[in-house]
Amino acid sequence: MSNQKFQFDLYLVRENAEPLKKMARMWGGDYKLRKAESIALICQGIANPKKVKEVVASLADYERTALALAKKMGGMIGIELLGLGLRASGVSIPPSKYDAQLKDLVRPLVEKGLLLSNSSWSLFSLDGYGRNEVFSDYRLLAAVDQLQCESLSLT
Repeated sequence: MSNQKFQFDLYLVRENAEPLKKMARMWGGDYKLRKAESIALICQGIANPKKVKEVVASLADYERTALALAKKMGGMIGIELLGLGLRASGVSIPPSKYDAQLKDLVRPLVEKGLLLSNSSWSLFSLDGYGRNEVFSDYRLLAAVDQLQCESLSLT
């Protein structure tokens, strides 16, 4: 489990404009923004605790559950573990436009910008080599309730 506090601001400058525009939509932006404008909007939004709470409140249950799982793991979680955790949580998961691999449950969360990849290729890519983990900004995670786990009766 990681004890590091991840902050999106430090990573966004290395990305192309297109995925940043998609991420900026969550913070009130649109497709017309330039890269620098998208980064500024994302950074302003995520630095505003009131705006973060509004964004987290607007998320689907599975999106909040994914953030809660990442929070439980200290902000960074393996892609496969997160996919398995989402399946095991019992939360309703929308049909995927991708295949049934566990990482494909995580892909929409990365595309939206709730989680970013630690891939050396792109923050928005789940493909490639390496540790295949995703992380979330500590300010987003602070607005997410702890995951409540219920014990299952095996009798």
